Amino acid sequence: MAEEKQLLDGLKLVLDNGWTVQIKELIQLFDLLRLKQKVRVDEKNAEFLEFVIFIGMAFDIEIKEIEEYFQI
Repeated sequence: MAEEKQLLDGLKLVLDNGWTVQIKELIQLFDLLRLKQKVRVDEKNAEFLEFVIFIGMAFDIEIKEIEEYFQI
C-alpha cells in the first residue's frame, strides 16, 4: 500500500535527523500524508490500520491515541 511506504519514508526522515517520535509528531506525519482523508475504517483498510497501530506501539505511543485520530 502506498500509504505504508509514505509513512515509513516519513518516519525514516524524522529518525535519520535525530528527532524523537511521540504522538504529536506521529499525528503531524499522519496529517502531512492526509491519512485521515485517505483511509476509512473498514475491512479493506484493516491491515493498514493494524500497521499504523504497530508503528505507534514501536514508539511507545498509546493505542487509544491512534484510535482516536482515526476514530476507530
